[in-house]
Amino acid sequence: MNISKYLNKRNIMWSCLIILVYLLTHGFSLGGYDHYINNLLPEFSGMFFELFIVLLIFNKWQDREESKRKIAKEKRLREFLIFIINEFSAFKSMPEAFSFYGLNHTENQTVLNRLKSEFSGETKVNIPISFRNAFIRHCQLDIDALTALLPVAANLSEEHFKSWSRVVYYVKKSSMLNIENPEEFELFNEYIVKLLDYMRRFDRASFDNQLYHGAV
Repeated sequence: MNISKYLNKRNIMWSCLIILVYLLTHGFSLGGYDHYINNLLPEFSGMFFELFIVLLIFNKWQDREESKRKIAKEKRLREFLIFIINEFSAFKSMPEAFSFYGLNHTENQTVLNRLKSEFSGETKVNIPISFRNAFIRHCQLDIDALTALLPVAANLSEEHFKSWSRVVYYVKKSSMLNIENPEEFELFNEYIVKLLDYMRRFDRASFDNQLYHGAV
Protein backbone atom coordinates (compact mmCIF):
# COMPACT_ATOMS: atom_id res chain seq x y z
CA MET A 1 0.00 0.00 0.00
CA ASN A 2 1.29 3.46 -0.90
CA ILE A 3 1.30 5.49 2.34
CA SER A 4 3.18 8.51 0.95
CA LYS A 5 -0.07 10.16 -0.13
CA TYR A 6 -1.19 10.21 3.53
CA LEU A 7 1.98 11.97 4.69
CA ASN A 8 0.75 15.54 4.93
CA LYS A 9 0.72 18.18 7.66
CA ARG A 10 -2.96 17.74 8.48
CA ASN A 11 -2.73 13.98 9.08
CA ILE A 12 0.46 14.32 11.11
CA MET A 13 -1.13 17.03 13.27
CA TRP A 14 -4.15 14.86 14.08
CA SER A 15 -1.95 11.85 14.81
CA CYS A 16 0.14 13.89 17.24
CA LEU A 17 -2.98 15.24 18.95
CA ILE A 18 -4.39 11.72 19.48
CA ILE A 19 -1.06 10.53 20.91
CA LEU A 20 -0.90 13.56 23.21
CA VAL A 21 -4.42 12.98 24.56
CA TYR A 22 -3.61 9.33 25.15
CA LEU A 23 -0.37 10.07 27.01
CA LEU A 24 -1.99 12.76 29.16
CA THR A 25 -4.94 10.63 30.23
CA HIS A 26 -2.77 7.54 30.66
CA GLY A 27 -0.27 9.48 32.77
CA PHE A 28 -2.92 10.92 35.06
CA SER A 29 -4.66 7.59 35.50
CA LEU A 30 -1.44 5.80 36.47
CA GLY A 31 0.33 8.25 38.77
CA GLY A 32 -1.83 11.28 39.29
CA TYR A 33 -0.83 14.96 39.19
CA ASP A 34 2.52 14.67 41.02
CA HIS A 35 3.72 11.84 38.79
CA TYR A 36 2.74 13.88 35.72
CA ILE A 37 4.60 17.03 36.86
CA ASN A 38 7.75 15.28 38.09
CA ASN A 39 8.15 12.60 35.43
CA LEU A 40 5.92 12.90 32.39
CA LEU A 41 6.09 16.66 31.82
CA PRO A 42 9.88 16.73 31.23
CA GLU A 43 9.54 13.73 28.94
CA PHE A 44 6.72 15.38 27.00
CA SER A 45 8.68 18.62 26.68
CA GLY A 46 11.68 16.87 25.15
CA MET A 47 9.56 14.67 22.92
CA PHE A 48 7.49 17.53 21.50
CA PHE A 49 10.55 19.70 20.96
CA GLU A 50 12.05 16.89 18.88
CA LEU A 51 8.72 16.46 17.07
CA PHE A 52 8.62 20.18 16.30
CA ILE A 53 12.06 19.96 14.67
CA VAL A 54 10.97 16.91 12.65
CA LEU A 55 7.83 18.73 11.47
CA LEU A 56 9.88 21.73 10.38
CA ILE A 57 12.16 19.48 8.35
CA PHE A 58 9.18 17.58 6.91
CA ASN A 59 7.43 20.83 5.99
CA LYS A 60 10.56 22.08 4.23
CA TRP A 61 10.88 18.78 2.35
CA GLN A 62 7.21 18.86 1.33
CA ASP A 63 7.50 22.46 0.06
CA ARG A 64 10.60 21.51 -1.92
CA GLU A 65 8.86 18.52 -3.51
CA GLU A 66 5.87 20.70 -4.43
CA SER A 67 8.22 23.24 -6.03
CA LYS A 68 9.89 20.46 -8.04
CA ARG A 69 6.50 19.29 -9.32
CA LYS A 70 5.57 22.84 -10.36
CA ILE A 71 8.95 23.40 -12.00
CA ALA A 72 8.44 20.24 -14.09
CA LYS A 73 5.07 21.62 -15.24
CA GLU A 74 6.54 25.05 -15.97
CA LYS A 75 9.27 23.42 -18.04
CA ARG A 76 6.64 21.62 -20.13
CA LEU A 77 4.86 24.93 -20.84
CA ARG A 78 8.10 26.81 -21.52
CA GLU A 79 9.11 24.25 -24.15
CA PHE A 80 6.03 25.20 -26.19
CA LEU A 81 6.96 28.88 -25.90
CA ILE A 82 10.47 28.02 -27.09
CA PHE A 83 8.94 26.35 -30.17
CA ILE A 84 7.14 29.64 -30.90
CA ILE A 85 10.24 31.77 -30.26
CA ASN A 86 12.32 29.59 -32.58
CA GLU A 87 10.14 30.86 -35.42
CA PHE A 88 11.81 34.28 -34.95
CA SER A 89 15.37 32.94 -35.29
CA ALA A 90 16.04 34.89 -38.50
CA PHE A 91 15.35 38.30 -36.92
CA LYS A 92 18.26 40.62 -36.06
CA SER A 93 17.16 41.06 -32.44
CA MET A 94 17.46 37.31 -31.80
CA PRO A 95 20.91 36.28 -30.51
CA GLU A 96 22.32 33.18 -32.15
CA ALA A 97 22.41 31.16 -28.92
CA PHE A 98 19.16 32.45 -27.42
CA SER A 99 17.42 29.68 -25.45
CA PHE A 100 14.62 31.33 -23.38
CA TYR A 101 15.59 29.24 -20.34
CA GLY A 102 14.22 30.41 -16.99
CA LEU A 103 17.72 31.00 -15.61
CA ASN A 104 18.28 33.70 -18.25
CA HIS A 105 15.40 35.91 -17.11
CA THR A 106 17.10 39.26 -17.78
CA GLU A 107 18.20 38.24 -21.27
CA ASN A 108 14.74 36.80 -22.01
CA GLN A 109 13.05 40.07 -21.15
CA THR A 110 15.53 42.14 -23.16
CA VAL A 111 15.43 39.98 -26.29
CA LEU A 112 11.62 39.71 -26.41
CA ASN A 113 11.32 43.47 -25.89
CA ARG A 114 13.69 44.15 -28.80
CA LEU A 115 11.85 41.62 -30.93
CA LYS A 116 8.59 43.43 -30.17
CA SER A 117 10.05 46.64 -31.59
CA GLU A 118 10.52 44.97 -34.96
CA PHE A 119 6.74 44.61 -35.23
CA SER A 120 5.67 47.99 -33.84
CA GLY A 121 6.54 51.67 -33.58
CA GLU A 122 9.00 53.62 -35.68
CA THR A 123 11.52 50.79 -35.80
CA LYS A 124 9.01 48.40 -37.38
CA VAL A 125 10.58 46.40 -40.19
CA ASN A 126 9.09 44.83 -43.29
CA ILE A 127 8.12 41.33 -42.25
CA PRO A 128 8.75 38.73 -45.00
CA ILE A 129 5.61 36.99 -46.27
CA SER A 130 7.43 33.67 -45.88
CA PHE A 131 7.72 34.31 -42.14
CA ARG A 132 4.03 35.21 -41.85
CA ASN A 133 3.02 32.03 -43.66
CA ALA A 134 5.29 29.82 -41.57
CA PHE A 135 4.21 31.44 -38.31
CA ILE A 136 0.49 31.13 -39.03
CA ARG A 137 0.95 27.47 -39.96
CA HIS A 138 2.84 26.93 -36.70
CA CYS A 139 -0.04 28.48 -34.75
CA GLN A 140 -2.53 26.27 -36.55
CA LEU A 141 -0.54 23.18 -35.56
CA ASP A 142 0.06 24.19 -31.92
CA ILE A 143 -3.23 25.76 -30.86
CA ASP A 144 -4.87 22.51 -29.67
CA ALA A 145 -1.86 21.52 -27.55
CA LEU A 146 -1.55 25.02 -26.05
CA THR A 147 -5.25 25.05 -25.14
CA ALA A 148 -5.01 21.60 -23.53
CA LEU A 149 -2.22 22.89 -21.26
CA LEU A 150 -4.39 25.59 -19.63
CA PRO A 151 -5.06 23.39 -16.53
CA VAL A 152 -1.29 22.90 -16.14
CA ALA A 153 -0.74 26.68 -16.12
CA ALA A 154 -3.53 27.04 -13.54
CA ASN A 155 -1.56 24.76 -11.18
CA LEU A 156 1.43 27.11 -11.15
CA SER A 157 0.11 30.55 -10.16
CA GLU A 158 -2.63 33.02 -11.05
CA GLU A 159 -0.21 35.07 -13.13
CA HIS A 160 0.95 31.99 -15.05
CA PHE A 161 -2.66 31.12 -15.85
CA LYS A 162 -3.50 34.66 -16.99
CA SER A 163 -0.40 34.84 -19.18
CA TRP A 164 -0.92 31.39 -20.68
CA SER A 165 -4.60 32.01 -21.43
CA ARG A 166 -3.66 35.19 -23.34
CA VAL A 167 -0.89 33.35 -25.19
CA VAL A 168 -3.52 30.79 -26.25
CA TYR A 169 -5.88 33.60 -27.29
CA TYR A 170 -3.35 35.35 -29.56
CA VAL A 171 -2.02 32.10 -31.03
CA LYS A 172 -5.61 31.20 -31.91
CA LYS A 173 -6.24 34.65 -33.42
CA SER A 174 -3.05 34.31 -35.48
CA SER A 175 -4.02 30.84 -36.64
CA MET A 176 -7.27 32.22 -38.07
CA LEU A 177 -5.63 34.89 -40.25
CA ASN A 178 -5.92 34.56 -44.00
CA ILE A 179 -2.42 34.05 -45.36
CA GLU A 180 -3.46 35.30 -48.78
CA ASN A 181 -4.98 38.58 -47.55
CA PRO A 182 -2.45 41.48 -47.37
CA GLU A 183 -5.02 43.61 -45.50
CA GLU A 184 -4.53 41.43 -42.44
CA PHE A 185 -0.79 42.15 -42.17
CA GLU A 186 -1.39 44.88 -39.55
CA LEU A 187 -3.50 42.49 -37.50
CA PHE A 188 -0.68 39.96 -37.73
CA ASN A 189 1.82 42.47 -36.32
CA GLU A 190 -0.60 43.43 -33.54
CA TYR A 191 -1.09 39.81 -32.51
CA ILE A 192 2.67 39.16 -32.52
CA VAL A 193 3.31 42.15 -30.22
CA LYS A 194 0.64 41.00 -27.78
CA LEU A 195 1.91 37.42 -27.91
CA LEU A 196 5.48 38.50 -27.11
CA ASP A 197 4.16 40.64 -24.23
CA TYR A 198 2.41 37.69 -22.61
CA MET A 199 5.39 35.40 -23.11
CA ARG A 200 7.43 38.01 -21.21
CA ARG A 201 4.79 38.02 -18.45
CA PHE A 202 4.95 34.23 -18.24
CA ASP A 203 8.73 34.36 -17.91
CA ARG A 204 8.45 37.07 -15.22
CA ALA A 205 5.89 35.04 -13.27
CA SER A 206 8.26 32.05 -13.26
CA PHE A 207 11.16 34.23 -12.09
CA ASP A 208 9.14 35.94 -9.34
CA ASN A 209 7.83 32.61 -8.02
CA GLN A 210 11.15 30.78 -8.47
CA LEU A 211 9.44 28.23 -10.71
CA TYR A 212 11.94 27.45 -13.43
CA HIS A 213 14.53 24.77 -14.09
CA GLY A 214 17.55 25.51 -11.92
CA ALA A 215 15.70 27.50 -9.26
CA VAL A 216 15.69 24.56 -6.80
